[in-house]
Amino acid sequence: MMWRTVKLGDIAKPYGGNGFPKKYQGSADGDIPFLKVSDMNSDGNEKFMIHANNYVTSSVLREIKAKIHPTGTIIFPKIGGAISTNKKRILANPSAFDNNVMGVVPSEDVLPEYLLKIFHNLDLYELSNKAALPSITSGAVKDIDIPLPSLPVQKQIVEKLDAAFADIDKAISATEKNIENAETLFKRSLKMIFSHRLNDLAEQSLENVCEFTRGAFGGSLKKSIFVEEGYAVYEQRHAIYDQFDEIRYFITEEKFNEMQRFEVLPNDLIMSCSGTLGKIAIAPKKLKKGIINQALLKLTPKQGTSSKYLKYYLSSDYFQDHLKAISGGAAVKNVPSVKILKKSPVIMPELELQERLVLEIENIKNKTTNLNKLYLKKLQNLVSLKTAILNQAFSGELTKDAA
Repeated sequence: MMWRTVKLGDIAKPYGGNGFPKKYQGSADGDIPFLKVSDMNSDGNEKFMIHANNYVTSSVLREIKAKIHPTGTIIFPKIGGAISTNKKRILANPSAFDNNVMGVVPSEDVLPEYLLKIFHNLDLYELSNKAALPSITSGAVKDIDIPLPSLPVQKQIVEKLDAAFADIDKAISATEKNIENAETLFKRSLKMIFSHRLNDLAEQSLENVCEFTRGAFGGSLKKSIFVEEGYAVYEQRHAIYDQFDEIRYFITEEKFNEMQRFEVLPNDLIMSCSGTLGKIAIAPKKLKKGIINQALLKLTPKQGTSSKYLKYYLSSDYFQDHLKAISGGAAVKNVPSVKILKKSPVIMPELELQERLVLEIENIKNKTTNLNKLYLKKLQNLVSLKTAILNQAFSGELTKDAA
């Protein structure tokens, strides 16, 4: 194979972006896109068409001494967590970009589309300084080893990769849809159980089946009182992600005793109350002693109420639709007042039937979870297949017969 290995700095020139004054941000007066990392959240199209939120004039660019980069420039984030994402694009229009973006302008020896595929095969984090806020220098980019075949072979590689990736992307899209469908199926099953299996039973108020405790408001939990170790402060994310292990904030024993009415005990339910509405988790048996913060509502089941049944009921669309209605619609980001929530109607059968329904629901949930595991495994395999094909391409395996 007539391939060379060269340094990227020999066949392309990296450029950092420019600072972008606030007075020009949000501008639409010009015809030149001024790109930021956030603009790279496009539809995933590798060719970065004009999706910028800022358009400036040539005079503005001269004022801030910003460079216009030509069509075919490869752009990617050069600082922060975005380095580890797949935000690697190719400019389809001359553009400027800010100082969180790096551009690489290829020479005549390399096709921009080929160079972009090279970047898709790179772990940009490995090029960074790996600091708490990682960053990439132009020197690190220049030093990348690039396999460089002839221009016709580069074109052939790009065409083969595009064709292969189009098929893989279709499979990925179908698999993601299957995951979404499995989750929808579980939600529908849950709603059907509560709407059909309980339609002969009378409703009662939620306050009859559980006790309510809204998290402390005001200055009770200022960041200045937090300590490195001690009693846990449970946050909204514990309800949203249904986990109680990762604790960010702690208080002293003295503060805990002062706020003991907000203590979370095993079997309590916690509900998110702002931002992400109505997400619910059950406190496990092995629970670090702690309290809820102001963004949570604690529900303590009364005798004769199964925690699991109550969680599934409150998490179901059957109840969530009601929650949205009394919140003024889905756009409202806060759970209604405890006073209103207490009067929410629930159907609470005898404990024996609650437990039978929980078993039925968890059987469906287990099947859905197993199905999702298969789909997620397939998704991982498809992503790995992309990596394997890229490795084949740049080792010459895809173009063995090409000169």
